[in-house]
Amino acid sequence: MVTKTGRSELMDVRRAPAGTVDWPLLSRCLTCGAPPNLNGDSNYATLLAEALKNAFDLGAIPFEVIAGTPTARYGGRVTFRLPAAKAAFLAAFGLDCHPWGEPNWVGLRDASGAGVAAKAYHAISGVESLPFEPRFAEHLYPVMASLYQCGREDYLRFKGACDWGEFARACFAPLGGASIAFAPVPSSKDSAFCVSVRVRDGILEAITVLADFRALPDDDTIRHLWAQDMSEAEAGAYELALAAVRSCGRRRLGGWHEMLSWTVERDGTWHKAASLRFPSIARKEEVDVSSG
Repeated sequence: MVTKTGRSELMDVRRAPAGTVDWPLLSRCLTCGAPPNLNGDSNYATLLAEALKNAFDLGAIPFEVIAGTPTARYGGRVTFRLPAAKAAFLAAFGLDCHPWGEPNWVGLRDASGAGVAAKAYHAISGVESLPFEPRFAEHLYPVMASLYQCGREDYLRFKGACDWGEFARACFAPLGGASIAFAPVPSSKDSAFCVSVRVRDGILEAITVLADFRALPDDDTIRHLWAQDMSEAEAGAYELALAAVRSCGRRRLGGWHEMLSWTVERDGTWHKAASLRFPSIARKEEVDVSSG
């Protein structure tokens, strides 16, 4: 989702015939791996569906669904571009008094036990400090940042092209390195790699490496390789999320996978997520006009 700075233009030129969204169905699919839903409790899916529909009705445009592994950690996550008139949306989701002002994008996620949480993302032009080696850090330029649950996460793009393995080693070095069998292995493409750094109370908590669609193979190859290290349940949840997104509409150009990311936590554990492109969707009034 780091490519937000260029994604709005990308989505416009790839506009497909608009579809409609069954928000309850989408939410059930995205939260199927959450502990409450594993026990047959659909309340979290209902709350997420209501929040997503409310966001859309307030003028926000969904452009990304996050399918993360393990699913119990990620739950359902959808990211929105905000309307020009943001006030009603920000008030509805408790972001009208954000210390950084109005955000550029907002991610809604089901927070098991706490309803639906809203994570604001702000475009930035600089960062105070980074934990990387100076020779590596000079190739990074800031894209956006998020202040969430008292932690700050900065997202940066790597300028130029380099080997993915070298990029990942440089990124994870501040945490002592990581042993991850990347699959698929992103190819070297100019400015297609990103990294995020999460800090809380001055302590480095996690680092995420990301590769966007330019460095990734086709959707079928991604699906095969991405799921090969998952349990049957986790692979099923990923496939269900992908199917749910595809059911919302068609894409005219490009694949469904916008980005792939791998995160290493301070304790050495790691997890991963796929950013899935949301198709163009029609509002009710647009459907009514076209059907009339």
